[in-house]
Amino acid sequence: MSLDYCPGRYCGRLLVNTTAGVPIWGECGACPSGFRVNMEYHCSQCTGKPTLFQWLYLGFMATLPLVLHWFYLLHKHTEWKKNVAIQCGFAFIETTLAAVFTLLSFEPKGSLSLVTCSVQQISDWYTIFFNPRIKFVETVRCSQEAVYPLYSIIFLFYLFSLALMLFLRPTLAARFLTSEADKKKCNVAIYAALYFHPILVVIHAICAGLIYYAYPYLTILATMTGLAVYAVYWDMKKPKDVFGEHRVQNIFIILWHLTTLAYSIIALGNAYTTSFTYTSFAYLAFVPLPLLFLLLTEQCTDPNHITVETGGMPL
Repeated sequence: MSLDYCPGRYCGRLLVNTTAGVPIWGECGACPSGFRVNMEYHCSQCTGKPTLFQWLYLGFMATLPLVLHWFYLLHKHTEWKKNVAIQCGFAFIETTLAAVFTLLSFEPKGSLSLVTCSVQQISDWYTIFFNPRIKFVETVRCSQEAVYPLYSIIFLFYLFSLALMLFLRPTLAARFLTSEADKKKCNVAIYAALYFHPILVVIHAICAGLIYYAYPYLTILATMTGLAVYAVYWDMKKPKDVFGEHRVQNIFIILWHLTTLAYSIIALGNAYTTSFTYTSFAYLAFVPLPLLFLLLTEQCTDPNHITVETGGMPL
């Protein structure tokens, strides 16, 4: 049944009642959570399932606080020791539990699956900017979460992540960390998280739509840059240097970067399809190439091997 026109891109009518088999529709306005306006101006309930690209987007957003935790811990500890691995494990446990609790909180409740509304265009993330003005006088408030629950679920995840960190981290530290110095550094890591969690919330609130479409490219850029910076910082000039003094830390960092690179390649391969495709897996063979290229060409860029001659005198 086609209803009268509703102004605006996201204004729809909600079914109020049915009288003698005839549906009674409400006034044009915002659809409730879990609903989205269709072409007939109905507020229809969303029944879709997340695509692989959307699951990978949620995974990307979930790993951001984990990566920041790990980066801070590795930055503050100059050597890879048992206590560093334990604290990295704390952060992984907190993030995993936060992700599980978040999924259980959304429809269908008590399940690790999700019911989603389709994402059709970038404006779906910013419906607040598309409230229509009738004759430039009256504003119809139709802002809603058209991409339910891809926007709100991240806020709840960050809340669970922060709460679990505040309650679990001190308990686990007191149980598994014996050194007072290690416990102090663990507390400092908690203080750092109290800063970057609100920053992540603000970034998501403002840039969620942009991140949704750009996260595979952002991941590739961050991975390539991070891998190059790490190799230069630890003076890895040859493949054998990976297995040098800091081999455990080197292998961990390199495997993490290669995994995120593979992650982004799979996301790009499934960005414009609603069904799973295996073609992107063929490109995973190229994942180690950036690391190999870096290690094989690093010696060629060593300043100690470069001489510049001016007036016959080498510099």
